[in-house]
Amino acid sequence: MGLLDGKVAVISGGTQGLGLGIAHVFGREGAKVAVIGRTPSKAEAFDKDMAERGYEAMSYVGDVTSKETVEKFITAVVEKWGTVDIDINCAGIYIPATVMETTDEILYKTFDISVKGSLYMMQACYPYFHKQGSGKVINWGSIAGNQGLELHTSYSISKAALQGLTRVAALEWARENIQVNCVNPAGDSPLWREWEANQPPEMVEAFLNQIPAHRMGDAEEDIGRAIAALCSDYCNWITSRTIWLDGGQGATR
Repeated sequence: MGLLDGKVAVISGGTQGLGLGIAHVFGREGAKVAVIGRTPSKAEAFDKDMAERGYEAMSYVGDVTSKETVEKFITAVVEKWGTVDIDINCAGIYIPATVMETTDEILYKTFDISVKGSLYMMQACYPYFHKQGSGKVINWGSIAGNQGLELHTSYSISKAALQGLTRVAALEWARENIQVNCVNPAGDSPLWREWEANQPPEMVEAFLNQIPAHRMGDAEEDIGRAIAALCSDYCNWITSRTIWLDGGQGATR
């Protein structure tokens, strides 16, 4: 038996990176997995990959910044599998800019994907959580939302906002056996690789020096398995928390 046997999980931003790593682990642990993403080719690749692994999965092409699209996605999942048990909100964007360089366009684009997208996913899933008397939500934070990082203005603001959203929902939904948590991952993702490719080697080395293991976490073994544990019945008494999946990075800053 797997940790998540029979559960139905939805993942925004699940066609690549850490979201895809989570999808692999969830499939391995017995969950049915649905992802939403904007790129048709990535959705097709996801479907093929999951089928080859023998996992029950589906993709949906759409943008989480549209509340209507998110509602249609969740409706499609429920029509296929009957309910939703787990909501993982990985979708996000990083646009580097200093405080003075941050424009309304940068701020709104970051918030639309990270904060509004997560809120829309939670709102669309809640009726099914409420009906069955259980549910799990994981929002996607960052060390940048707690301690700040230079050139991360809109990103840091959005990640701090997600922690606030997590705490409010956890308080409002606790009596319905719905647990809402946030994670701060240091994982090998497309956002990390893009940043790494555009920085001088000494800056990348300085960043990795903040992590005791001197590496980013593996999407499946380090991040995905931890998320699976949080979404299992073993963690029904954990809610409203921001959990650092960072190999100790937060302790070094």
